Amino acid sequence: MTDQSPKPHDRFFKLIFSEPSQAAALLRGALPAGLKELLDLDSLKLDNNSYVDDRLKEHFADLVFDCNCHSPALSMKLVLLIEHKSYVSPHIHLQLLRYMLQIWEKMETNGEPLQPVIPLVVYHGQARWRAIPFWRYFADTFPENLLPYLPSFEYVYLNLEEKPVEDIQITFENKFVFQTLLLMKFIRQPNLDQYIDQIFFGAKVDGEEEQVTRFFRKFITYIYQCSKMEKQAIEKIEQSLVEYWGYEPGSPAEQLLNEGRAAGREEGREEGREAIVRSMMGKGFTGAEIANLTDLPLEEVAQMMAKYS
Repeated sequence: MTDQSPKPHDRFFKLIFSEPSQAAALLRGALPAGLKELLDLDSLKLDNNSYVDDRLKEHFADLVFDCNCHSPALSMKLVLLIEHKSYVSPHIHLQLLRYMLQIWEKMETNGEPLQPVIPLVVYHGQARWRAIPFWRYFADTFPENLLPYLPSFEYVYLNLEEKPVEDIQITFENKFVFQTLLLMKFIRQPNLDQYIDQIFFGAKVDGEEEQVTRFFRKFITYIYQCSKMEKQAIEKIEQSLVEYWGYEPGSPAEQLLNEGRAAGREEGREEGREAIVRSMMGKGFTGAEIANLTDLPLEEVAQMMAKYS
C-alpha cells in the first residue's frame, strides 16, 4: 500500500494538530526559546476561518491559531501558522507570504488591528530541504543596497527527516505528538514494522479512553493509506499499538480500540479506493475499464466518478 489517497499526509497532520492541546505540545518543542517565552501556548485557539483560495489549497494544510502573549505589556495576539510539507517546496517564502497576506487582508476587512504571523514549517519528505534566504530566489549573490526593497521574514523549521529519533522523543514530551511525528518520519519505510519500538517508545499514552481511540483510528487510517506494507504486516502493527498503549485483553478499553481499528481500516481502504478511481479518471480510463482493472463493482465506480466529475 502506498500514497493512494490525495494528500493523506496533510490530512493526518491536520487531524492530529487541529486539537489545540496537541498543537501547543508541538509548538513547545519546535519554537525557539525566546519566542516561547513570549507566548501563552495554553491560550491557543483554532481559527476556523479559511484563508485558503483555490491556489493555496495545493500548498497548505490550513492550520491557523490565535495565541495570547504572556506579558501584560504586550496586548497583541499572535497568529501561529502551522504548515506541513511532505515534499520540497522550492519557493516556500512565496507560499507563506501569500498565506500571511490572506490572513492580514481578512483582519483588515474585519476592522481588526493587524497581528504578527509566525509560520512553522514541518517537513518529512525524502529529498533534502535547503533553507535559504528570500533574496537567493533571485541570484546566488545579491547587492546589499537592494535588500531593503525585498520582503524579509523568517519561518520556524522542523525537519523530521534530519532530526534523530532520540531528539524527537526528548524534545516533544507529549506522547501523542512524538508518536505522530515519528510515524510520519518512518511511514514510507517498507519495513515500517521494524521501527515500531522507536515510534511507540514510552508505552501507554496519557488521555481518556475515547481520546486514545480517536488517535488509534487516525493512526491506523494513515498507515493503511500511506504504508508500503502488506495487510498482514499492518495488522501486526495494530496489535502492537494495543500492547504498547497498555490495554488488557477483553477490557472495555480494548473493545473501544478494536472499534477504532475496524473504523480506521475501512476509512483508509475507502479513501484509497476513491483515490485510485480519481487517478484513473485523470488518465482517461472509462468506468468499465476502471471496474475491470480494480475489481470494483461498476455501480460503485460510477458513483465515485459522478462524485468527482
